[in-house]
Amino acid sequence: MRVLKGLFTQFVRTRLSPRQIDANGILVDDKSGGIPFLFSYLVTSHQNVLMECDYNMHKSNSTFFSDLDINRAQLLLSLFPHLPRWAPTPELATEGPGTDTQKSKKREKTVSIALGGTSCVFKREIKPLQRYEVWSRVLSWDAKWLVLVSYFVKAGTHEGVMRALQKGEQSKEGLDAQKAILSVAVTRYVFKDGRRTAPPEEVLQCVGLYPSTPAETDQQDIYASLRKPGSDALGFFGSLDSLPAHFGDASSSILGYYSDF
Repeated sequence: MRVLKGLFTQFVRTRLSPRQIDANGILVDDKSGGIPFLFSYLVTSHQNVLMECDYNMHKSNSTFFSDLDINRAQLLLSLFPHLPRWAPTPELATEGPGTDTQKSKKREKTVSIALGGTSCVFKREIKPLQRYEVWSRVLSWDAKWLVLVSYFVKAGTHEGVMRALQKGEQSKEGLDAQKAILSVAVTRYVFKDGRRTAPPEEVLQCVGLYPSTPAETDQQDIYASLRKPGSDALGFFGSLDSLPAHFGDASSSILGYYSDF
């Protein structure tokens, strides 16, 4: 129900308040401090209800992921309200007379996005009935994966940042991140054109979130600086991809075997 509520809220918001992005991919009439729309945060507020607490009487680790589902779904709906229809493959598009047009049309599909993995680091406990916020944004991407970062922070962080922006200050000034952040998660997504993987940068360019050529924007340094920290996250997921090869290293030794209900 929480996911449906979030999706409905985001659906209505995107319909009533269409986003306005300038040629450089920056929100129009928005106090974003020059941050491109692509890297802007999506913030959701939450409360740690009693049914989500574990035997230690703080937020159960598993429930962090349901909050992430709600927040990231709204972020992706904001960034991609309409995923692009991918053009036919170059071979079909450039063929001469006699091209199989029916096959060509089948190749033109709406790109889909799929979750490819997530990891969460817990920094501070979230107590019963404590309110908190989840901040998520695009962190980086490579030839295959789009990586998001999500921060669980103390309630009121959003208001504090907004007050700082209204005063013309930088959002990070006066904010002690080490005390405000409760947990950090990184997630990767893949764009699929049928069975083909669509490079994230091509999709971002297609929907106008990233400049197709350097000549189109004078914000290249901003894009590069905001993407750079994500290289570590991409490397982290890359190291996890190597683990299946080691599954059999100790598979001959099993401490016990139990069944669930």
